[in-house]
Amino acid sequence: MPYANLVVAQSTAAYFAAPYLVSELQPFGGDDVTRYFIFIVAMLAAVIVLIAGLVGSRISKTIARPSVSTAALTVAGALGGSLLAAIYIAPSIESSTVMAQLFTLIPVVTAVFGYMLARGTRPEAA
Repeated sequence: MPYANLVVAQSTAAYFAAPYLVSELQPFGGDDVTRYFIFIVAMLAAVIVLIAGLVGSRISKTIARPSVSTAALTVAGALGGSLLAAIYIAPSIESSTVMAQLFTLIPVVTAVFGYMLARGTRPEAA
């Protein structure tokens, strides 16, 4: 059950915080931020997912602490999801609000999926 709570916390935090933080940085970055928006959101979502996993492992003893392989799979999942979103969903963003939300949701889902594939090291015995 702690992992279900962790998935909800990770996905909610990354889905809302990553695009907001990138949109706040957009005036400082100019066209480069707009051009690479989905990839920056994916990387930020991966970092948020990892931080939430680290906090979750500190709160609950049953949640494993994230390892380097967990970080690698989380980043790879987020970037892979953002690539899929850029190729398949980006052309139809203008026509549908659902597609625009899905465009931001896919990197978050794949980042959480990558995190859950390698849940980190075993918790230390207390």
